[in-house]
Amino acid sequence: MSRILRRIVLAAAAGLAPSPTLAADSAVVVMYHRFGESSLPSTNIQLEQFEAHLGELADSRYSVLPIPEILGKLSAREPLPERAVGISIDDAFLSVYEEAWPRLRDAGMPFTLFVATKPVSLDRHAHGRSPADRVDRR
Repeated sequence: MSRILRRIVLAAAAGLAPSPTLAADSAVVVMYHRFGESSLPSTNIQLEQFEAHLGELADSRYSVLPIPEILGKLSAREPLPERAVGISIDDAFLSVYEEAWPRLRDAGMPFTLFVATKPVSLDRHAHGRSPADRVDRR
């Protein structure tokens, strides 16, 4: 596993990496905010790093699942696949639409986007957020 992704997985798991006995009962969720926005380094991932993460996650050792599916299985006490991973993106910044979405779509990877709808609909272009009409509300 790449050093970068290993650090993210370990940080996300807060030192509680799944043991073989817990693997069917747990998943790791990797969270992102901004993509390719180097002027905001604290919440940004460089596109090259993001592509490396997707390449690592595309490895057959991982099962990238939609977060609602992970939660559903955990709630129903159904087993998850080994090395289950969810992808979460916060805030719906424009770089999600322009940079992350095409890469995730091409990789066939599901993700969950958490959108603060009131700020997006009140100020459609504030802070690089994507316009509300671009968000699929299904």
